[in-house]
Amino acid sequence: MCPTVVVTGPVFDAEFLSGGAPPLLMEDLGTLASSLKIGAFHPDSHDAGTYTESTTTTPWTDGTTTLRIWQHSNGNPQDAIVGVSAASEPLDLKYYSNKRSTVQILHSATNAPAFEFRNPPKFQGGNRRDAHYETEEVLDSYFYHPNTGPFISTRLIQRFGVSNPSPGYVGRVAAAFRTGRFNINDGITGNDNNDNGITFGTGKYGDLESTIAAILLDPDARTPVLDADPTHGSVREPLLKVLHFLRSMEYSHSSDQFLILTSLHSRIGEMAYDQKSVFSFFLPEYGAPGPVSSAGLVSPEAFAFDTPPVVHLMKGLFSLIKFGMTNCDGGFGRGRSRCYAWAEGDYRHTMGRLTYGPLRRNNPEQMVGELDVLLTGGRLSSESRAVILDALDDDRFKDDDDDGDVDDGKLRLAQQLFAASPEFHSAHNLIRLNDNDESREHSGPAREPSAPYKVIVHIFMVGGADTFNLLVPHSGCSAAAGGTDLHEEYRLMRGNVALSKGSLHTIDASSSKQPCDTFGIHPRLPLLRELYDGDEAAFFANAGGMKKLSAKHDYRSNHGGFGLFGHGFQARVQTVNGGRGDLFGTGVLGRLADALSDDGYLTATLSTGGSGTASKASIVRGNPYSDTKTSSMGGTFGPTPFDPTPSVRSMRTIIDSMNDATDPLRSGMFGESWSAAMTKSLDDNDYFFELLNTVHPTTKFPTGTKLGSDLRFVSQMVKVRRERGVERDIFSINIGNFDSHSGLRPNSLPTTTTASSHTPCAFISSRN
Repeated sequence: MCPTVVVTGPVFDAEFLSGGAPPLLMEDLGTLASSLKIGAFHPDSHDAGTYTESTTTTPWTDGTTTLRIWQHSNGNPQDAIVGVSAASEPLDLKYYSNKRSTVQILHSATNAPAFEFRNPPKFQGGNRRDAHYETEEVLDSYFYHPNTGPFISTRLIQRFGVSNPSPGYVGRVAAAFRTGRFNINDGITGNDNNDNGITFGTGKYGDLESTIAAILLDPDARTPVLDADPTHGSVREPLLKVLHFLRSMEYSHSSDQFLILTSLHSRIGEMAYDQKSVFSFFLPEYGAPGPVSSAGLVSPEAFAFDTPPVVHLMKGLFSLIKFGMTNCDGGFGRGRSRCYAWAEGDYRHTMGRLTYGPLRRNNPEQMVGELDVLLTGGRLSSESRAVILDALDDDRFKDDDDDGDVDDGKLRLAQQLFAASPEFHSAHNLIRLNDNDESREHSGPAREPSAPYKVIVHIFMVGGADTFNLLVPHSGCSAAAGGTDLHEEYRLMRGNVALSKGSLHTIDASSSKQPCDTFGIHPRLPLLRELYDGDEAAFFANAGGMKKLSAKHDYRSNHGGFGLFGHGFQARVQTVNGGRGDLFGTGVLGRLADALSDDGYLTATLSTGGSGTASKASIVRGNPYSDTKTSSMGGTFGPTPFDPTPSVRSMRTIIDSMNDATDPLRSGMFGESWSAAMTKSLDDNDYFFELLNTVHPTTKFPTGTKLGSDLRFVSQMVKVRRERGVERDIFSINIGNFDSHSGLRPNSLPTTTTASSHTPCAFISSRN
């Protein structure tokens, strides 16, 4: 450890305090005042005669900043108090001690100063009152920080339907947050004399009434022409779509039943009061693959675009329409015995049902018009309208009593098609490609595999895995590390959470370029040593988010604009890791897969991340125009048949035609993202369901853990690699709960890590 010394001196010297010229005359007073770092109490709060204002030098002003100086009766310049204010508001003073305190780090050999930094001031005492005051000050510093208004405004605007708000929109909402007022007519905030309309808010900083009014009444929220902007709008949240459908279609529960939505978070990725992470259901910086991420935009709700939640959302809505609130065909309700025995439209044994009926039952076009208003806000495209009306003309539906009414079967079919339309799942206008343009592609095996098969299984430990205790420098370090005992350095840095040498599983690293010949693995992970000794595992040391030493002023430029401190940002750094320019939005494994595809290998990537996981599927996301086949599967329920008893035989064809490719230049990006995700999800779900029925793993995997179920699924995929037409497989699995927080102990690891030491054994044995 290097010796240190604290050096204290005045900011403004005695000559300046007594009437001389200020130091560094070439600088303005604002720059000089920025050297004052230690706060002081008002001079009048001290005993009479302690401080006297200097009349020979103050007030000193340069037209922008004003300084006033009070000298201490002892004459010591360090004890003087300096008042600083803007020249335009000379009475709005902030008081500072004329003291500079610096910590100097001395060279161990010469004791000469080698580095110095400002000594952080500390005013807090040890009693409860001071802790309370300090906590209040910290909270106030957050609440009144200039970034708080724009930050909260952006997040709230995203929740109200605009994923990428304009700077002007954010600025106007932030102004309403800051001033506490919003006027309905012209958006002028903070103007108490404006009587030309309703004014919202109390005039207090942080007023949410004025903030929400500004969000909902701003021109960016109300102007219909913005629906034609491809970047405007958003993908809608899964839960809001379910609730919207229940309300608009007039759901009514049975007399002895209440509305109970079963396992909704596990099914569709979102449920009220069932948030699986403190970071919300969706990451605000997440962008859907395709045009959204390619344009550098975000779509937080697309976080739930994995195959399982997309398929289960559609299954639940279709089941609700056809059978009411039950669990039949993947419904959201509770169990209903003998689902196979009940026909579509039989609601005798349901918890509740949709009771909506069109006002004009004798006209399908008017019925579709009503549903357009209720379900898609009048934004149903002419192409989708034509597809729905054509489907309603099916011979299966006829007027049984010859009264000209639209029968219930047609209404149920129309409701299902609206639930499958991209206009229902997004909030802007859509424009399809012309009929003679290329339709959306449906993937399938390209050719018979011929190259030897290879696979990568990537396990991402979300949170903070404490890898400093996973791989530890052990011994044989002195010579290689330039005389430094790295284990002793590790022990000093880690303190009481350091692992002892005797508890570690040692591995030989003498053939590597690492500074130690021997490293140690955490005592609860013996499998890693076994795999390492068998040349089946490798460690990449010194790999992290920091590319080079950085400070506050340059860390963003040093790290490509990525933040270093949030879970979401750090997960993105680890998974995206350099995807810039033409590779923007792509992940590490996605780019690796694209390189393999470019070399002629039949390559596939698959993520089992599931909704609510920090890294999501971005790590396997590659160039959307490459030959790599990318999928996201897994989840609690796995692939199951979608709509096994369709209302019409051509239901999937109709759904595909409604979600056909859109115009890349004029159509909304978010609707295109949904259509691409749903089409691929339905294809992958059916494909994997049929494929997995042909293979049954002979190895028993641990139950009750995500890692166990995911690796079981991966082992099944590996067994059917030839049927899938794959020569190179890359799988990504995410497991969470790696934040130790106050539970950090020397030998502690999250329970998921303990499972990870056993589950891979089953996966390894399944390869044989």
